[in-house]
Formats: sequence, structure tokens, C-alpha cells
Amino acid sequence: MRDEGSCFELLIFTANAVICNVAMNILLDGHDISLVGGIERFTTGLADAMTQRGHKVYLFTYSPEGTRHKFALNPEVELVHYLFTGDPAHIPGLRRQILDCGPDVFIAPASSSNPLLWCAALKNTGIPLVYSEHSDPLIIENERWNGEERAAALCAADRIHLLFESYSATVPAAARKNTRVIPNPLLIASKQPMPEKEKTKDRQHALLSLGRLDEKAKRISLLIRAFALLASEFPVWRLDIWGEGPDRKALQREIDRHSLSGRAFLRGLATEPWKQYATADVFCIPSRHEGFGLTVVEAMSCGLPVVGFAGCRGVNELIQDGENGLLASEMTPESLADALRPLMADAFLRREMGIAALKSVEKFAPGRVFDAWEALLAETVARKEKTRLQECMAGNADEPELARHYEKMREVLRRKNVLLEDGQWLRRIVRRRPLLRNMCRIIRGLLQPMMFILQ
Repeated sequence: MRDEGSCFELLIFTANAVICNVAMNILLDGHDISLVGGIERFTTGLADAMTQRGHKVYLFTYSPEGTRHKFALNPEVELVHYLFTGDPAHIPGLRRQILDCGPDVFIAPASSSNPLLWCAALKNTGIPLVYSEHSDPLIIENERWNGEERAAALCAADRIHLLFESYSATVPAAARKNTRVIPNPLLIASKQPMPEKEKTKDRQHALLSLGRLDEKAKRISLLIRAFALLASEFPVWRLDIWGEGPDRKALQREIDRHSLSGRAFLRGLATEPWKQYATADVFCIPSRHEGFGLTVVEAMSCGLPVVGFAGCRGVNELIQDGENGLLASEMTPESLADALRPLMADAFLRREMGIAALKSVEKFAPGRVFDAWEALLAETVARKEKTRLQECMAGNADEPELARHYEKMREVLRRKNVLLEDGQWLRRIVRRRPLLRNMCRIIRGLLQPMMFILQ
């Protein structure tokens, strides 16, 4: 893994020197609290940590009122429900909701174009913005958004948070001085002693995967096919797949197609994941892309070696090939099987890599990570009433590149829907009507199995 290095260590040093003694009012976009995604886990963890440190946290969510959050949330954190449409008619109401909280800083975690909504709501308010990015920048620019608008949003933020140092190369030069690198914290903790794995020679071993059953990103089908190639060679091994998602039925059909009934299992949602890690022998993450493979870090903290793809950023930065796990050179079942085979065959190798895995996650201790976050927020609050968004709207830029990105942001904020290009009129109609949007989601869910077959 590349060293997070300078940015993270500098923030740790700053935190130790100047931990904020003044309570901050922190506003945080929590996205959809009904989901068990990586951003939702991060936001609830950050909200809890900052609340424990004496700050007031407001968690904004576009989930309907009455929605129960899937992750534990400190009761002192206040939920604020908002309309996620991007329509200009709704921006003033969103701005009032923000101002009513008396904010010192707003954090916008994102893996797509969501920060544009917050730029629209925060412009001319003097409230500093932290743009916190939670996916591979190349995926964001090429699949979920576009590079030009992303660059404009990065330049309009007072501070930029990234998960890996290598991601900084995608930030415009004009904004790099405002970029800070902080990894995600290791929030999982065993609440009971880890059970000792039996030492008997014929004990059944478990290959574990844990994550959302969404084939486009997670590629669980590749793991099922890889296990099918290994099943006869390793008769005392089983495959445990934990998680829920739109491709569950299609993945069960994949298991049945390879005659793996009784060997491969879709176990459902892991509400106590440390129990699954504790009883596994090897962890596999077959994702095509990740912002930060949090389950990789969790598995390593439980002494598991991890196997993933060398081409998956956010995973290949955590797995040190040959030390705490193994990386498959190609995103194919055959290559993944070749990477799994040595660990499934050799208990000593599993033990040695598991020990190395435990050591490699020390830097993700929550105290260190949240110290860095508190330092980042304290320095961002110092930008209050002299924010980059205010500079942007006033047209004040001290270099040509920054002026170009500011002009793009002003252009975006003049659109008929800040989240959509003006030509996307049908999407604008859908976005303005939450019931219609929910209906489209249901239809998309019904079509998901067909898309899985066509992939």
C-alpha cells in the first residue's frame, strides 16, 4: 500500500497540537440512512465521534421522515430531512434548513455529483464547505459524473478530503493546497472474544465475502465462478457471502448453475460482521472498484489474509501483495482462483499473512483518524465568511486555471437543475417528483436481474 504519508501525518500532528477547544456546529450530508453503504457507515461514525468530542452534529438525509437508520447513531445527533432534487425551487428551502442550524462548517461526502447541490445551497452564505470524496476519482469522472464539473466543485470547496494520497493527482493544481488525505476509520470492534478455530485436519474452512450484492461494482459472480473452479480441489471449504442487494436472486441462480448448493451460501445481511470475520479463514473482495475497501481493513483487523484484484483501486492500496494478502492480476474467475489457491492450500501461509494483516491496519485506529478529522474541521471553520464559494460568485480568482473552474461553477449554478445538464429534461421532470422517482427505482429494481444476465 502507498503511504498515506505527509497529509495524514501532518493532520495528526496538527490535531495533537491544536485540538479544537471550541465546540463546532457541524452539518453533514448523511445521504440515505436506510442503506448500509460505505458513505452511510462513514457519516454515522463521524457524527458519533464528533458528538462525543463535544461538537453539535446535524445529519442531513434525503430519507423520508420516520426512516430508521441502519447504523447506530448517537441520540444527540439531530436528523434533518431534505429534498434531494436539485431543482431551483427547492434550493431556498434547503438553504433555510442549513442556516437554521447555525452551522460553522458543512461536510459533503460524495461519490458522484451531490456536491453541486450543496454548492448551490451554500453560495453567498459564508459557510465553509468540505468536499469529502468516497470513490475512485476515475470512476466518478468517467461513469458517474464528468471531470470538468468535478474539478469546478473541488475548486469551490474550502477543503477537499480524499482517502488515498494517489487520488490527489486527479485534483486541479489550483485546489491541491486545500487537499487533505485521511483514510476511513476502522469502526468494527469485536464485542466478544474471538472463537478459536478448531485445529482438526478435516475442519471445514470458510472463504468469506461481505458487501452489497450489486454486480456492477462488487462482481460477486466472479467469486462464485472462481470457487466453482476450486471446489473439487478443496472439498472441506465453503463460500459464505454476506450482504443484500438487487442481484441476490441472480447470484443464487449462479450458485445453482455451478452445482454449489451446500458449498456456497448467500447468508443475508451481516448485522454483527465481526462474528463472520471471526469464523472465516480467508476474505475475498472481488470488486471492480472501491473508494476505500473498508471490509478489507475490517477483515485484516480480525487476522484474515485478503484476496482482491490488482486493478481495483481502493483495494490494491490496502493489500500488499504477498504480505497481508494476494492480488489477482486479471479480473477473471481463473485469475481469482489462482490467487485464492495458495491461501486455501496452506494454513501456515494464512497464519503468516493474517499476522501481517493485523499489523497493517494500526494506522486506521479511530482515534487517529478522528483526530485528523477534527483538525481538518477546525482549519476549515477558519474560512468562515471568506469561503471559496464567495470568491467564486464574486469572480475573484488569482490565477487563470482557478478562474476557469470558477466560471464553470457559476455556469452550473445557473442551470434549470443544478444536478443535471439542461438537455436532460426528462430527468428534471422525474427529480421534481419524489413519488415518480421512487416508481422509477422500483422499475429499475425489477429490470436488474435481466441486466445481470446481459453482463
